[in-house]
Amino acid sequence: AQADAEILPRTKLTLGVRYTSDTRELDGTAQLIAPSGATTTFGPFNGKETFSSLTGRFSLDHKFSDNLMGYVAFNRGFKSGVYNIAGITVGTAALAAPVKPEDLNAYTIGFKSELFDRKVRFNVEGYYYDYKNIQVQNVIPGGTILTNGGAATIKGVEAELTLAPVENLQLSIAGSYNHGRYGE
Repeated sequence: AQADAEILPRTKLTLGVRYTSDTRELDGTAQLIAPSGATTTFGPFNGKETFSSLTGRFSLDHKFSDNLMGYVAFNRGFKSGVYNIAGITVGTAALAAPVKPEDLNAYTIGFKSELFDRKVRFNVEGYYYDYKNIQVQNVIPGGTILTNGGAATIKGVEAELTLAPVENLQLSIAGSYNHGRYGE
């Protein structure tokens, strides 16, 4: 659910909420086929987990003019846990625990503008992302598996400039600066 309300002239508050419940189930066996054609079956592998989360959004924007809008926002995100079927290799005796869900608190501030009779658009956003149980790919002999990398933060700024000097011609340039760090 999401709702918007004008709380002051030209100032809008947005509130949103979402409940997610994902059930992941794995039931099967693995089979290795050798170059000779011989097969080796191992398993069975069985597991069932449910991952649930309540997430939401809060945003406040203000239209300083018809051509300039500033905003601040907070969003809470969730990425479900998952089983690592790529982690099932020759000799695997038991199913590994699923990767934990990833949680994200995202803070943003920025502005959007359209200038000179909409011939110039200039947008800038700064952000700070705070992850818990961030899901990362880990390269292992024989493949890649998904694992939890602990906590991480990413901060940065993005800018976009679009020019439309004449009809049917649009020029765009964008840039960003990102700085990420694992806390665990």
